[in-house]
Amino acid sequence: GDGLADLVGRRYGKSNQWPGMDKSVAGSVAFWIGSTFAIVGILQWFQYSGCLSLEVDLSTEDLWLRATLIGFVTAALELVPVGDDNY
Repeated sequence: GDGLADLVGRRYGKSNQWPGMDKSVAGSVAFWIGSTFAIVGILQWFQYSGCLSLEVDLSTEDLWLRATLIGFVTAALELVPVGDDNY
């Protein structure tokens, strides 16, 4: 999600900055969407290949809901201005 946030934020985020920050709303939304798709894709790939066996049988809707919530939380944490996480 972080790389996608950078690309989208630089392209579309000039006029929609978060107040008092150098991060854009467009970049944050891109981070959220990219993270959600990455979480679902990786989990489904691991399950298909046998690398991961979930003890709880999640429906597709439940998996997407959980991934969306996790993606939202990680996007919100990315806004916390604590040092540089890109070193």
